[in-house]
This record gives sequence, structure tokens and C-alpha cells, in this order.
Amino acid sequence: MENMQKILNLLERMASALERSAAALEAIAGGRSENVLTNSETAKLLSASLPGALDALNNGIAAAAEAAGGEGAETPAAADGSAETPEETLEERSFASALKVISSPEDWRGWDGEEQVYIDLPAPPEKDFSKQFPCLTAFLRERGITFCEIFEPMLSKSFDAKLERTALYMGRKYVNIFPFLNVVKTNLRTGSSFVLDLALFSPEIRDDINFLCRNFYEIAFLDEYKYQDYPDYKLQAHSNTVGVAHNFFSGFWFERYVAQEAEFTVQRIAKQLNLSCEGFEIVRNAKVMCDGVLRELDILINFAGQQYWLECKSGDNYIDSIPSYEKLAENYKFNSSNCFLVFLSHEPCFYRSANGGIRVCSSINFSERFAELLLFNLENAGKTV
Repeated sequence: MENMQKILNLLERMASALERSAAALEAIAGGRSENVLTNSETAKLLSASLPGALDALNNGIAAAAEAAGGEGAETPAAADGSAETPEETLEERSFASALKVISSPEDWRGWDGEEQVYIDLPAPPEKDFSKQFPCLTAFLRERGITFCEIFEPMLSKSFDAKLERTALYMGRKYVNIFPFLNVVKTNLRTGSSFVLDLALFSPEIRDDINFLCRNFYEIAFLDEYKYQDYPDYKLQAHSNTVGVAHNFFSGFWFERYVAQEAEFTVQRIAKQLNLSCEGFEIVRNAKVMCDGVLRELDILINFAGQQYWLECKSGDNYIDSIPSYEKLAENYKFNSSNCFLVFLSHEPCFYRSANGGIRVCSSINFSERFAELLLFNLENAGKTV
């Protein structure tokens, strides 16, 4: 009984370790972020999860063999007829197959599924963003900051284009659709179905919400969707909680929206003043390194010799974030006048933070305020008529 209990305990550990491995593989498939995981991040996830699973598996097999060789069991005989102790049997036979080193993807083809695996893939080469974003790269380097990663769609271009259009629609229609998005965000935690009563809303709001729901259903961000028209006006839906959908609903859509609005605003101002957009650069979700500290910046823009930093907040606690963003702008030697904290709201609001710091702006009037800043900087640079 004591041996059986040991086995049960070790099997529980095996299950826990394998569960962590499954979580790591899910993250590798895109379960945690819309960004593709780099090879180095993949290696970290595997190294943190697989060894525990293999150790637990080894222990479980060892315990099973020990239990099998316990009281009432015969001691196995060696090839020469001499008896082997349980310890000798485990030492020589447990995972006796050779260790296989994986140093290239092709090496997996020769894996028979039984050999222990040691992953020895080379580290990915460092990416050079200076050719793609020369102005922003130089701007950051002057401040001792380097690009490490930037946002790259993990899905197909056509699907990512749909997400871009959906995010733009959500941002521009937020005044009408925010009741629906609030319900979705609340139910992301539980993954349960929900019902939204639209009887008290105007026909325009009902149409906007229904249009959005149909789009979400088509791209499988809603697992189920049903709308009862007159006289009920009730919407029943169930949001998908997989990584891409969860991150999109949780706020990544807002970053997509602000980035697009910023780019459209630059294009509009350039056309209005007959200016070239040569040198225009925009980078989303940039992971940057400064003084050994890794940090993520939502949106960086270069236009007409000026650099802009935009941070997006879709939660209600944006005010608490202002001091930390101001401190970061100061540490990075950014021009605080060109720094925006854009918060999601269905009401207009704009102000400068304490001591003339970063600009704090509602999503409703971000385009207007960003255009004003662009024109102001262009006028000071003598680029307006």
C-alpha cells in the first residue's frame, strides 16, 4: 500500500508537469499573445516545462519498477543467471536509450519517440531594424535604447487585415458599441454565454452592435451569436476565449485602432500641406532595451523630423499610469510634448499632465488633438505656408 501511494503521488506530479508543458505548447501556438514567439522565448518555455515533465516521468517509472520488485515479487535475473537488485535494474534499465541531441529541425525526423531529447538549437540572429526603421532606430540609439522586437502578425495577412478593419470600426463606433464590449470583457473571465437587452437602445446602436457581432462570429471570435429582433431586441452570444480572441477583446484592438488613426492623421495632414510622407515610420508594440531593462512601447512614430510616443490604455485606471509614463519619458529623454497617453472612453477629454508633461487624451478626440500637435510642430519647423 505504501508503494502504491508513492506511485499515486508521483503520477499526480507527472500530470502537473505535463499540464505545464501543454500550457507552454499552447503559448508557442499563439495562446498568450498575438505576437509570434521568438525562438529564444520558445526555448525558455520548453526549458521551464519539459524537464519537470521528464523528471516526473522518470520518477514515476522508477517508482513503478520499485513497487513491482517489492514484497511478493521475484528478483529479476541477469543474463548470466545471477540475481539483480532493484537498484541495479533501475540504474541500468530506466531510460537506458541514448540521449538524442536536437541541433536542427531535421534532427526530429530521426527521433523514435523513446530517446531522451536535449534541444541544442542555435540562438536566433539578432534582428537589425535599422534598414526598416532608420529614423526611429537612430532616434532611440542616441538615447541608449535599442529595438529588440516589434509587432508582427502571427496569422495570415488576410485575417490580420480583417482584424485591422474590425479594430478601426470598433474605435470609431465606440460610443455606440461600448455596452456590448463591456459585457464581452466581463464574460472573458468566466467563458460563459451572456444575454444583452438592446430594447432601450436606438436602432442605430442596435445595428452597429449587430454588425460587429456578425463580424466576430465570422472570424470565430464569438462561438455563438443569436439576435432576436422586434419585439424582444435581445442578443445572446458566447465569446471565444482562445489567446488571439482574448487578447483582442482585452485591449489589443484598441492599440490597433490608435495606430491606424495616427497613421491616417499623418497622411491627411501631409496631403493638406502637400508634404511628402518620405521618412514616415510607425512601429507597434516595440520591445526595447535600455540599461539592461526590457520595456514595451505601444506606438512610436517618426514624421517630418519629429518623433512621437503613444501609449494606449483601455482600462479605467489610466490616471494611475500617468506618473510612470512621465518618468519613463524623462528617463528615455523623449520630448514629453510629443508623448500621448490615449485612454478608451465614449466621452471627449484632453489635458496636459502636471508640470506640462505628457498629453492625456480620450480616444474620442485623439485624431483632432494629434493633428493639432502635428500642425504646431510643422509650423515651428517652417514647413507650413
